[in-house]
Amino acid sequence: MPSSRDLTRRGLLLGLAAVPLAAQSSEIASTDLFEAGSGGYHLYRIPGLIVTRRNTVITYAEARRNTGSDWDDIDLLVRRSTDGGRTFETPWLVPHIPGAVRNPVALERNIGQPDWRTYNNPIAISARNGRVHFLFCVEYMRVFYARSDDDGRTYSAPVEITAAIAKLRPHYLWTVVATGPGHGIELRHG
Repeated sequence: MPSSRDLTRRGLLLGLAAVPLAAQSSEIASTDLFEAGSGGYHLYRIPGLIVTRRNTVITYAEARRNTGSDWDDIDLLVRRSTDGGRTFETPWLVPHIPGAVRNPVALERNIGQPDWRTYNNPIAISARNGRVHFLFCVEYMRVFYARSDDDGRTYSAPVEITAAIAKLRPHYLWTVVATGPGHGIELRHG
């Protein structure tokens, strides 16, 4: 198994067992889904992968444009497979939030450029009812939610939900917020 450093250097290599073929074969196929230096990005980090109720594979990652740092100019990319991971659709960009501004901490510490925007820590949850929930952050200070009701084909416009966690601040003084990395699961009771 490659180290995380190797994965960062070469891009993200995700080994996918073809869902419908799992019972027929023990072979595991691998596909480079986000390759470092491709698509206009220096590297890809913070990957996640879910399988929906209809066996659609959805994978996502941060696409870091310039330096690869946590405060880089970062987009979020999503890919989808309807054949158990044999092939994937072209990556699509999670929509940018109108009026998003650079985190004052990054500006104060001279991290990156003032016109960069950091979209970070994506996380997806595949619900039993077929819905896909998608969370992400902007500039480590705002949290957004979108959902898909069509097996990840389309998503609602992102809605800010930062206020939902603000009530935790008196109990835990957070300076940045990160919803991920990773993926989520729906528990038995929701």
